[in-house]
Amino acid sequence: VQRIVISNPVNTPEFLAIENSVKTYCGAHANIGKLLILICAPADNRDDKAYMCIVDCPEDAFAAECKGIAEAMKPHMKSIRKIQFQLFSKMNNAGMPEKIQWLYSKLPI
Repeated sequence: VQRIVISNPVNTPEFLAIENSVKTYCGAHANIGKLLILICAPADNRDDKAYMCIVDCPEDAFAAECKGIAEAMKPHMKSIRKIQFQLFSKMNNAGMPEKIQWLYSKLPI
């Protein structure tokens, strides 16, 4: 078992470009209800960062939406070069804050 450190992305030019690209992608895809992007890294190697995309969409659309989100993000990824995806409905929500600040949400929160 490896400990993972999770943090919020900082508003760097890289992340702002990713955010705009992802919001445009999500807005054009009805399957995506909400999306959150975090940064995760192993506790013993915090330089080995990856974007963690938590996607709220139907399970049968998850793989296709992950591919599309990755394609939207990759042109802007300069400092962090890896992406991981997690389907929101498959997460253990025990450690999640009650009010999540979603990066993208189709419905008003």
